[in-house]
Amino acid sequence: MKNKILLVIFGLGLSLFSFKSVAQETDFDLSKIDRYREAKEKALPVQDFDSVFTPKERQNLSKMFLKYHKKSTNVFVVVTVGSIAPFGDAQQMATALGSYWGVGHQGKNNGLVMLLCKPCKSFGIATGDGTRKVITDSMSLQTMEQVIFPQFKKDKFYDGIKNGAESLMKIWGDGD
Repeated sequence: MKNKILLVIFGLGLSLFSFKSVAQETDFDLSKIDRYREAKEKALPVQDFDSVFTPKERQNLSKMFLKYHKKSTNVFVVVTVGSIAPFGDAQQMATALGSYWGVGHQGKNNGLVMLLCKPCKSFGIATGDGTRKVITDSMSLQTMEQVIFPQFKKDKFYDGIKNGAESLMKIWGDGD
């Protein structure tokens, strides 16, 4: 178990791709999957496909992200999935979804996607190019290791996501 966690952390630490780079690396077409296409149309900040959160938790996260967006124009999206296939890891899938959904504002590239695959024990944070100017890959990894993963180990997925997002919001600031 400890080796699996270290492997996940190592894999996440290797690189955090820009939205554009992974979209070019994979031929998989997310638009062919109904739930991803419908989620793009709805443009909600929390896409809980794996039912990890309670309705109240989804609502609380959504309110937090929308309030932050109004203040900063930065865009947070949280996604839970039951599988990352055909992607190699959660990071790659988060990046592909961020690109497909167009998370962030055009020209600013100020989007951030947190993706959790609870059954896979895999998590990734993908950032747009504009976001990465403020939230570096090492900051994302540090947030995962120090804030998010300790909560996940206790099966407190909502707390991990919420606390991790709040930590990243402090780093990101008001978007100025």
